[in-house]
Amino acid sequence: MSTPIETERKFLIYMPDLKLLESCDGVKIKKIEQTYLEYESGKNARVRRIDEGARVSFVKTVKQRISTLSSFEDEHEIDENTYADELLHADKTKQTVRKTRYCIPFDN
Repeated sequence: MSTPIETERKFLIYMPDLKLLESCDGVKIKKIEQTYLEYESGKNARVRRIDEGARVSFVKTVKQRISTLSSFEDEHEIDENTYADELLHADKTKQTVRKTRYCIPFDN
């Protein structure tokens, strides 16, 4: 199985009405806490804690850049104990990022 390639795409949007987003039918709200790890040269790694309602999941991602906008990406779910162990290797030069993602159904 080959390693997936991620292509970065970023969009600048106006700040939406969050109360309206939260009231939409079928909207999924994900609270993400993302911590970058110290890792081998040429690669970067991060772990995420993702809270989605009553469900909490943990994910580790290792990326290796192949161009300015693309990278090989190895991402897999990990358990809470592995997540806690990985946090011991947090990159102290970077802050933990906290973000909220709104996943809104569109056209079924």
